[in-house]
Parts: sequence; C-alpha cells; structure tokens
Amino acid sequence: MDQKIENLTAYSIEQLIETINSDEAPAVKHAAIHRLPFDGQLLVMATSSPRSPHEAHARKRIGELLDEKKLTIEELSKKIPDQALLLTLCGYSSNAGIALVMQIDDEALLLELSKTSGTTAMRQAAAEKIHSHKYLLDLQKAAKNKDKSVYTIVKTKLDEHKQIQIQQNKINDEGAALCVQVEQLTKRDIDEYYTTRKLQISDSWQALANAVSKEVQERFTLAMALCQTKIDDHQAEIQKQKDLQEAERLAKKQLLAPIKDLQIVIADVFSSNTLPDVTAQLESLKNTYASALQSAKDNGLNTHKEERYFNELMDHAYQLTNKLKENGSLATLLVALAEAPAEAGEAIKRTTLSILAHAKALRDVPAPEVIASSKEVVDKWNQEMRGRAQAAKARIDESFGLIRRGLVAVSDGQVRRARAIFNDLEKRIEGMDALPTKLEIKYDEFKAAIHTLGDWHEFAVTPKKEALIESMNGLVQSTLQPKDLADRIKSLQEQWKELSKGGQQDDSTLWEQFQTAAKTAYEPCKIYFAQQSNEREENTKKRQQLNEQLQEYLDGYDWDNANWKDVGKTLRASREAWQSFWPVARKDNKNLQANFDKIADAIYQKIADEFERNRLKKQAIVDGAKQLLENADISEAIESAKKLQGEWQAVGRAKPKVDQELWKEFRAHCDAVFEKRKQESEAEQQARDAEKIAADEILSKLDNILTLNGPDFFAAKSEADELTDAFKNLGEFPKNHYQTLNQKFHQFSDKFQKKIVFERKQAQLSAWVDIFSTSQKASMLEILTAKNEATDNLMQTLSETISNAQKWPNAVLSNLQSRLDASDSYSLESQAENLRKLRLLCVRSEISNDIETPAEDKSIRMEFQVEQLQRGLGSHTAQKDNSLETLVSSWVAVQATAEADYQKLEDRFRSALGLKKAEKALEVEEAID
Repeated sequence: MDQKIENLTAYSIEQLIETINSDEAPAVKHAAIHRLPFDGQLLVMATSSPRSPHEAHARKRIGELLDEKKLTIEELSKKIPDQALLLTLCGYSSNAGIALVMQIDDEALLLELSKTSGTTAMRQAAAEKIHSHKYLLDLQKAAKNKDKSVYTIVKTKLDEHKQIQIQQNKINDEGAALCVQVEQLTKRDIDEYYTTRKLQISDSWQALANAVSKEVQERFTLAMALCQTKIDDHQAEIQKQKDLQEAERLAKKQLLAPIKDLQIVIADVFSSNTLPDVTAQLESLKNTYASALQSAKDNGLNTHKEERYFNELMDHAYQLTNKLKENGSLATLLVALAEAPAEAGEAIKRTTLSILAHAKALRDVPAPEVIASSKEVVDKWNQEMRGRAQAAKARIDESFGLIRRGLVAVSDGQVRRARAIFNDLEKRIEGMDALPTKLEIKYDEFKAAIHTLGDWHEFAVTPKKEALIESMNGLVQSTLQPKDLADRIKSLQEQWKELSKGGQQDDSTLWEQFQTAAKTAYEPCKIYFAQQSNEREENTKKRQQLNEQLQEYLDGYDWDNANWKDVGKTLRASREAWQSFWPVARKDNKNLQANFDKIADAIYQKIADEFERNRLKKQAIVDGAKQLLENADISEAIESAKKLQGEWQAVGRAKPKVDQELWKEFRAHCDAVFEKRKQESEAEQQARDAEKIAADEILSKLDNILTLNGPDFFAAKSEADELTDAFKNLGEFPKNHYQTLNQKFHQFSDKFQKKIVFERKQAQLSAWVDIFSTSQKASMLEILTAKNEATDNLMQTLSETISNAQKWPNAVLSNLQSRLDASDSYSLESQAENLRKLRLLCVRSEISNDIETPAEDKSIRMEFQVEQLQRGLGSHTAQKDNSLETLVSSWVAVQATAEADYQKLEDRFRSALGLKKAEKALEVEEAID
C-alpha cells in the first residue's frame, strides 16, 4: 500500500481521478485526493450534494492548497459565492480561515462561526471579533461545557464588559452627582461665587464628559444651559443698570456743570474790586440749568437736591452782589474796619461776616484768597477788640471798687478820705472813651455823695443844683448811646428831685436852666426812640408777610407728594426768621404771634401725621419680622427678613425717639432670624459630621471583610451587602469629605467585585486540587488493598471527603465512589493499562486545547484522531467529550498506576487543562492585590 501511495506522485490528474473512483483502499484514494490541484473535480468532491464520500479529504486538500499558497481566498471566493460554504472551506486552512474571519464585521455571522467552525483557531478568531454584549452572552451559553477555549475568550470579554459597566456606572454616578450640583445651582440666586462654582463643576465634568451615558450628558447639558441662561439674564440686567447709570451720570454731569459755573461766578464776584454786573451771566446760567434739569428729569433722575442747591446758589449770588453794591468790596470794608472806632467797627464787622457767609456756597470750586484773608483780618480785629475789652473791664472793675470804698468813706463822714478816693477814681477813668452806664451812674452817685457831704459841711444846696445843671449841660454833646444817655438824664432829674425835697428856696431860674439843658440833651434820645418805633413797625410788617407766605405754603403745597425733609427745613427756617424780626409793636405782637403759631402748628401737624403714618408702617414691618421667628423654613425667613429691611429703608422717618426704638426692635428680630439660621447651619453641620462618622465605621467594616478569605469571605457577603445599602442610605456628608468618602466606597465596590471573582476562581481551583488529591488517595487505597495492608482509616477519610465535598461534579463523585467500592478488586497487574488510559486522557486534553503532545505519545494522538474521524464524530461531540468536567471525571475513574509515572502525568494533564496556568494567574493576582 505504501508503494501505491508513493507511485501517486507520478500520476496525472486523470489518473488520480481514476484512482479516487476505483476500488483501491481508502488510504490510497485519500492520498490521491491530496495530490489533486484546485480544479472543478476537487471542488465537486468538496461541495457536491448529496455529499461525496470524499468530501472531508477534498476539503482538507483545499485547506492544504490555501496553506501552501497555491490557492488564494480571492480565487476560491469566485468559485464559491455562498459565504457560509466559503468560510467552511477556508476553515480547513489554519491561515486562510482566520484571514477570512478577520475581514468579517457582521457579528451575527461571527457568532455562528464561533459556534460551528470546524477549527478551534477559527472559532477563537471569530469569538475575539465579537464585542456586542448580547452576542457574547449567547456565545457564552453555547460554548459552556462544549468549547473551553471559546468559552474562556467570551468569559474574559464578559468580565471586561462587567468591569467596564461597573466603571461606567461609577462614572455615571459621578456625572449624576455633578448634575445634581448644577441643578441645585440653577435654583440659587446669583452671587459673587455663582460663576466660580459653575466653572468648578464644569472643570470636574471635563474628565467625565466623554465617558458618561447619553442620558447623563443630556441632563448635564440642560442644567448647564439653564445656569448659563440665568447668568446671561443676570449680566443683561447688570448691563441694563450700567446703561441707566451711565445715562444718569451724563445727565447729572450736564446738570452739575451750570452749578459749578455758578459757583465760579460767585467766586469771581468775591475776588473782584470793581463789583462787575453779573446779571446777564446769572440769567444765562438759569437757562442752561433749566435745559439740563429737564434732560435729567427725562432720564428719571431725582433732582430735588440739585434744584435746591442751584436755587440756593442763585440766592447767594443775588444777595452777595446786592450787599457788595450797598457796602463796597471786601477790600474796602476791611480798610474801613481797620480805621473805624469800636462801635462803628462792630457794624462793619457784621456786614463783612454777612458777605463772607455766602462763601459756604462754594462747595465745588476753590474759595478765593480774599475769603481767607478777610477772615484773618476780622479775626485779628476781634482779637484786638477782646484785648481792649478785657483792659477796659479791668479798669471798670477797679473803678467800681474805688466807688464802693468812697461811698463807705462818705457814709462814715470821712470827707478827706472820700475826696482822695474820688481823685484816684478820676485818674482811673481818665482817657476812657465812654463810661458804662452803671459805672457812670455809680460815678455820679459817688460824686454827688461827696458834694452832698460837702454841702452838709457848707450848709448849702444851691451849689449842688448848679452842679446838676452843669452836668446836664455836659450831656448836650455827650457820645453816650441814646438809651444810656436817657438813663443818665433821668438819673440827674431824680437827683434834682431829691435835692428839691423839703426845699423852700426860690430856685425857678436854676430849674429853667436845668430843664432847658435836659431838653437839649434829650434831643438825640428822641431821634433814637423814633427810629426804634420805625424798626418795630418794619418788623411788624415782615412778620405779617411771613405769616402770609407761610399760609400760602400751607394751602398750596402738594402734601400727598411732600418732601418731608424740605418741609421740616422750611418750618425751622420760618421760626428762625420770625425770631429775627424783633422788636415789634406791642399792640400787634400778640395777634401776629397767635396767627404764626396757628399756621406753624398746622404745618407741624402735617409732619406729625406723616411721622405717625411712618410709625404704623414701621410697626407693621417690626411685627412681620417678629413673626419670621415662627417660620420653619429658615431660608424663606432669611429672604423675607432681607425684603423687610428693604421696605424699612423705603419708609420715611417717624419721631426720632420712636423711630430709634422701632429700629432697635426690628434689628433685634432680624438678628434673631439670622442667629436661627446660624444655629440650624451648625445643626446641619453636626448631622453631616455624624453621617461622616457612620460612613467611616461602615467603610472600616467593609475593609475588614476584604481581609477575609474563602468560606469566611462568602459568609460575610450578606453583611457586606447590608453595609453597602446602609452607606448608600446615609445622608449628606461634609463638603470637604464628600469626594473622599465616595471614592473610598467606590474603591471598595471595585475591590469587592474583584474579590468575589478571585475567591470563586480560588474556590473552583481548590475544588479541582482537592479532587486530584482525593484521586491520589484513592490510588493509595487501591495499592494498599492489593498489598493486603491496613486501609480502614484511609477508607474512612476518603468516604468522609466524598460525602462532605461541595460543588464537585456529580460524575467525579460517582467515579470516586465507584473506585472506593471496587478497591477490593484492584490488581497491580492493571497498572500498565491504567497508565495507557491516563496517557490517552493527557492526549485528549492536549488536543482539546491545541497543545503540542510530547513525542512519545504522538502515535497515541494520531490513533485517537483517526479513530474519531472513522467514527465520524463532529466538533460538538468532540468538544463535549473533551470538556474539563468530562476529562477530570474520566481521570479520577482510572485506578492506580505506578506512583513514579502518575505524578508526571497528573502535572501534564493539569497543565493541558489550564489548571496550572490558572493557579499561577491567581497567585499573581493575589500578589498584586
């Protein structure tokens, strides 16, 4: 047969076809097929229907041609339009099949290939290209216990999917937390931290933006859009207010320009020595101001203050120019002040100060130098006058002292002493401009007393009367003030009367002389008192005019829109003016005063009524603030308190004392509300701190669970679930711990899931290790039994192990128990056969996992594969027969072999099944963790 196969190398295609269709041995036919090139005959054998008996070898030949690159996929695809059939044929080529799979993106087709492809490599390649979670789950179900290599790929991918989903859920949770923060931000009023907080959240979002789910993205985008809209609206309102403020600023600037110009005019009037006519300038400024005032009102400005100030400036300007025209420039007045006597100087000083008083109008421009210099001159003059007054007062006090001493001397009859004192007094008052009335009266009294005393000594009255006449004549050219002069004349007249009491002498001539002198001396007094009468009449008229003006003000003022501050100023100014109009005629004063009091009281009543209205409004605000303490919603109470504070500012004043008391009460209630918020904030912080402590305790317990292993770990899983739920149900954490605590929790969740996977793998591997260990003990039992050695303890141990085993495959348990039951029938002679069985199981495990078989057992592998082909077993059946569970259950069913052979085969078997690799992987994973 070998020779026939060797001769095929020289055959033509026709001869090879003849051989294939002949009655030659199958091996020769198959060899002939493997000599065919790619042509129609080979394609028919590989694809004909009904199936050709040579289909399998024809397809393998096509695979060989593809591997030898004597046929390309493109050439084959032109002949085979059916993609499924094409894939099947390519599957017989390790390279072409995989290359074709790499070009497929249809996951449904890849799923089918992963299930049905004839080669492990193609199934693995197809499985590697599947990423859809749905198809992976389908494939996992199909490959479980059937195709370990595909199942491992799918399981790894699903584990990755799970980890990705866990990570995605974590990212979505973090994104949702940021969404909550933004949504809370949309409900807040805008303050100086609003935009900063939005940027902080946005920065945190950048790390998650491309990773979160679409739903979370849309939620965040919507919330951020609402925040931005709120910011834009706020900015628009700010800009609107800025525009209004700018318009108001420009309008006010235009309004203030004529006010400043008017001050400049006043300053120029002060500085001028020629008294310029500024009437035209003032009229021009009035017109300019009226235009600017209208523009300001059109812009909604409150111009009451500026109007009042401009009108005051105009009054100052007109009054100043009139005074300067009437009295001359400041320079002229100051020269006159320096040269005038004391009484005249006082009048000049008052006039000067009256003019300088208008300088207070110059608020926005520098005061002219003449203002300061004028005040210095006046201050210097006042200082000089005070010095003179102090010196005069000292001389007067000394003079009064001399008069008192002289009168005492007169009273004691000491003429010489009295006259000596009188001479000292004469020297003391010598050079004085004018004696004070009281001093002059006392002087005259002292002088008269001396004369009287002298008369008593000389027994003569006539000389005294002659002296009174002389004194009266002396008053004719006196410089005394009229009122003081009148008092002096009256004093001389009283002395004349005193001398005339009880007198019988004929002194009519002396009386006429005295009377004539008195009339002449009184003439200045008559003029003075006439002027006083005229002044009283003038002040009476002024008071009448003031009453009329005040009555017009009372009747014509718009009390519904009153500026109460101005009303108060008007009333005070009226009272001050009323007091300045004095003296008045006695006959008119009572009625004028009564009328003035009536009008002033009526105006004041208006103010009092406004005070009362404001008191009631403020009392209502105070009551409202008091009620806020009962509001359970502290945030609402705070906002209401702020609103009430704004309302308070809008209400006018009440009576000062009442207003102050209400303010204290209102402030106390507001402070109590804010203190309540502070207390609640502290309570909330304490609650958050308590939640943080609880979270730390939970995390500590969870960390302890992670330290457990094996059954202890799985026993604590329910506790971990309860602790996880407890953590999720905790309230709000302190802001500075929120991220840290949640990170720790998510880290635990990740570690916990990994720990579950690890422990399950560990438990599974431990189970396999225990199974192999039990199998070895069963072999020991069999050998000991065959040698007739004691086995009772070992039998009991094995029985207990099998009875207590958990999660061992039923077939494994059954086979092990069968070995225990049949241990008495074991023969040492069966070790060779048992060894062959174990070697075959090693080969099957190596075939199943595409692992190279050692050279000494390659013949066993070939025989097994040929047997499988002859039996016509499909890939699904082969996969089922070579699953991990089937192979291990078959292994433990084999009775004992020589101990020297067994351990080597077990290591080889476990390595082929991937158990050794899995053990090392777990060791690495445990070391990393």
